[in-house]
Amino acid sequence: MDRRKFLLGSTAAGTGLLFGTSAFSAAGSEHAVSIETGDGYLHVEPNDEYSGTASEYVNDNSNDGDPLELTIHDINEHGWVRFDDLLRVTNTGTQNLGLYVEDSELLGEGGVLDYLVDGKSIVGASTEDTDVVLEGVGTDDSNNSLTVTVKADMTDYDDELPEEDPSVMFVAEDGIDGATGGLSLDTTVPSSIDVDGDAALDVTLENMGEEPHATNLTVVVGGTEMYNAQVSVDAGGTWTDSWEIDTSAESSVPWSVSTDDEYGDAEGTVEVIEGGGSGDDLLDVGATDAVTVGSDNDFAVTATVSDGGVGGGEATAALDIDGDQLSKNEKTVTVPEGGDVEATFEVPTVYNDLAPDNTEAGRHGDFRFDGTEWTVTVDYGDESSIVNGTLDVEDGPIEFYDPDSDTSCAVCGMGTKGFESAHAQATHTNGDRMEFCSSGCLVTYVVDPGKYDGDNVAVPDASIEGAWVVDYTNVDVENGSRSGDGTDLIDAREASFVLDYSSGYGTMGANPRAFASASAAEDYVGSHDGLGEADIVTMDEFDGQIASEYRPNFQ
Repeated sequence: MDRRKFLLGSTAAGTGLLFGTSAFSAAGSEHAVSIETGDGYLHVEPNDEYSGTASEYVNDNSNDGDPLELTIHDINEHGWVRFDDLLRVTNTGTQNLGLYVEDSELLGEGGVLDYLVDGKSIVGASTEDTDVVLEGVGTDDSNNSLTVTVKADMTDYDDELPEEDPSVMFVAEDGIDGATGGLSLDTTVPSSIDVDGDAALDVTLENMGEEPHATNLTVVVGGTEMYNAQVSVDAGGTWTDSWEIDTSAESSVPWSVSTDDEYGDAEGTVEVIEGGGSGDDLLDVGATDAVTVGSDNDFAVTATVSDGGVGGGEATAALDIDGDQLSKNEKTVTVPEGGDVEATFEVPTVYNDLAPDNTEAGRHGDFRFDGTEWTVTVDYGDESSIVNGTLDVEDGPIEFYDPDSDTSCAVCGMGTKGFESAHAQATHTNGDRMEFCSSGCLVTYVVDPGKYDGDNVAVPDASIEGAWVVDYTNVDVENGSRSGDGTDLIDAREASFVLDYSSGYGTMGANPRAFASASAAEDYVGSHDGLGEADIVTMDEFDGQIASEYRPNFQ
């Protein structure tokens, strides 16, 4: 992945966003920040659609070759000011670019200056921290430009500013996935082979998108790293390579193929045995590398059984997912002499009636969020073959269990589906999913899950993977209703929560209100007396005091 860095605030004395020795000193004077538009494919400019008068704050000197100049007026000590959608950043190249502002002192959430997109800070160490993509020209030009909000905040800053001016860099990364697709990983390798037979691990990367994509590929065979480099694949193209497997003596030869997280991994073992040659061409498995849980999302596996000289007849193919909730999937197929036949498996990632005594927690069967192991076996004539793999399962919000009467809130025991204005979900790494009648109950569970073990659910000895809550902006405040089945919940780890203890919301009395964007939470706080920015928290800030405020019996 290539990184292009664009410096903002370039001057003869150095580069960076210049605060100056008196900037943000609460003296009430103007504070100037110089911003240089990036050359190359990234351009920063005042937003023509800014709701106010952008020229009051941004002086565009780019035609003269000088930086943009941002002037911030009258910040009082421990005050803050936010300019919504003040700047516009545009990608004029053809490749998708991931965008972030490189983290440094005084920048980002909790710092003096922050850059935000859709209410979320884009200050971080990489695009993994921001997940902001500017698509290339020619894919969808409506997505190759976005607006950036600038926020200056002295609320919690009491220290002296450094004498040396800090630097601010907008970073654009090549090779970023967008809406146009990415790479698909496929591996072909025998599960068993005769001593001194010919065996190889074939690896194929297919680009299903409309833009070039790249990934770091690592191939290990028999404990030896055979390949470790970046692979680039043109739009609609494929990349293939092959590595021989040592079959000089009986042994078990492990192999693994790994890519960047979004493209998946594969691993397995080749058994080198006397008389194992006929199994070389017996079984080939194509499987989904990654899947996000959802009612319409399945784990798809295709097992191709070849005759391999057996002479035709019936074969039994089986898919087994490691765990104790799902039965082995078996299919009997007829293999033509000299030919092959496919056995296809589609395993749901969400169940509505799996384990009657623990339906809620078992809704994902044996799928885990920390790596799901699977095995495909085939028995054909006197031959057997095995292929193993690992599936990456991504968490996501799902439909609340129906009928609701069979599901209890993991904290208070009330129903969950019917309390649509504030109900919530949480998952553990082992695949267990909990439902909650309200965000207040979710708070207490996140703070101490073990406290509720055995009350209404069996809490697993596994860390929390994710949490999902209602976006308060989607709630009809007049009647407390919302149109949604659960799949519309937002990621609680990314949400901003307003701790409004004084007004009722949802069931069980007061509950924290969650917002998808920080700016929406700030707008709520600004329109309600008695609330301030200190009442806006993230899920990571939930603690025993907050839990006790919402559920007094938490103590």
